[in-house]
Amino acid sequence: MTSAQIAIMDMLHTPQINPKMIHWYHLPLVRNEQGQKLSKQNLAQPIDTSTEQKCSELLAQALQFLGQETINMDTPQRMLAQAVEQWDNDNIISCKANQNSELKDKVVKVLAQNKLEQAQNKSTQYANFNDMMVDLKR
Repeated sequence: MTSAQIAIMDMLHTPQINPKMIHWYHLPLVRNEQGQKLSKQNLAQPIDTSTEQKCSELLAQALQFLGQETINMDTPQRMLAQAVEQWDNDNIISCKANQNSELKDKVVKVLAQNKLEQAQNKSTQYANFNDMMVDLKR
């Protein structure tokens, strides 16, 4: 546990916790198609929590994103209670690894497409196909 975490817990007057008994996890970020985190900073649209039904649907989507077991559609309070009861940290770790792999694949595809477009734009500048392939490998 970091000193910052201890200070926050002290300010919130939380009960004393044995640091050896705590396990910290970093939840995966939700990212857009370009790999940017969804946030106000990146002009992400706010989520719609105007009705209980929408909140329940969002909660189900969030739990699915985190790799948790499917829960029964109900009120958000009951859904949270069920989610807490069946929570599995190991699912978050494997879920995060899968998302990182998917993001890596998307980035590789975008980079390859950019290289191809660059090559097509330069195609008239090359004396032959081999010159173009050498440039693509750079």
